[in-house]
Amino acid sequence: MLQSLYCNKTLALLCIHEQSRQTYGTRRLKNTLLQRYGIIVSRRRIKNIMLDLNLFVKMKRKFEVNTTDSNHDLPIAPNNSQ
Repeated sequence: MLQSLYCNKTLALLCIHEQSRQTYGTRRLKNTLLQRYGIIVSRRRIKNIMLDLNLFVKMKRKFEVNTTDSNHDLPIAPNNSQ
C-alpha cells in the first residue's frame, strides 16, 4: 500500500516536472500536486524524491546588461555644457 502511494506521488511529480520544462521547484510542485491530483506532500518529501530521481530545476539566468561600446569609429558629440 505504501509503495503504491509512493509510486503515484513519484509519477505525478515526474509528469509535472516534465510539463513545466524542469522549472518548478518544491513550492510550485507541492501546490500543483495538490491542485491537479489532490495529493498532499511535504516539500521535504518532494525534495527527497527529486534527489532520488536526479531531477534538478533549471535556473533562470539574470538579464545581462550591455555596457557602452567605447571602441568605435563614430564621431564624438561636442561638449556643450561649458
